[in-house]
Amino acid sequence: MSVFEWALGSSEAKTGGVMIGVVTDNNDPDGLGRVKVKLPFKAPPVETDWIRVATLMGGPGRGTLFIPEVDDEVLLVSYQGDFFHPVVIGSLWSDKQKPPQDKTDKENNLRKIRSRAGHEIVFDDSSKGEVSIKTAKGNQIVLNDDKGTLTINNLDGKKIEVAKEGVTVTCEQSTVSLKPSGQIEIKGTNTKIEAQQIEIKGTTLSIKADAQLTVESSGMLTLKGSLVKIN
Repeated sequence: MSVFEWALGSSEAKTGGVMIGVVTDNNDPDGLGRVKVKLPFKAPPVETDWIRVATLMGGPGRGTLFIPEVDDEVLLVSYQGDFFHPVVIGSLWSDKQKPPQDKTDKENNLRKIRSRAGHEIVFDDSSKGEVSIKTAKGNQIVLNDDKGTLTINNLDGKKIEVAKEGVTVTCEQSTVSLKPSGQIEIKGTNTKIEAQQIEIKGTTLSIKADAQLTVESSGMLTLKGSLVKIN
């Protein structure tokens, strides 16, 4: 039975302007973000036709897109008390559909947006002042005001950190560090640099090997200086 067939023969259609229902379909054939909702009235079950969903902001090709999931409990209002024109104005949590909330957050510091798959954005208003974006599998971006850092982590543990002390790129046993002073440090168990042409220039240049050093050229090798010392 559709909601309109039910409304024509039921006094309940005019008894209140706010109702609770359960989403049964969100695949709007016209792509307008509408849903169908089952209403908790007497048998037989009553299902609305496609009805609109209120959003934080909406306009032509813009706005916030958060369509309720099937089986979500939602709150409906009827326009001017007429249930021929209902609108979904929000979703509801219950003991069966609990919020994605940390029970240890006693001071209500956390704000979250969490998707069905588990991707989430978290706003932490505690003293550390943090915003994080995290995928369901663990890729993460964290902005921390207390430490003054921006950190990007992937699920394999590779990391980029921007801090007051500089920028550090870490990939298992390899590290690249850039300091505000202009110092650049590259560490790794095996470091290779390859290009058509490489130029290294500085006031002082030091090359040191604790075990063995090889300098080789398939063409001409030139050593030039005002004074050249070998051993």
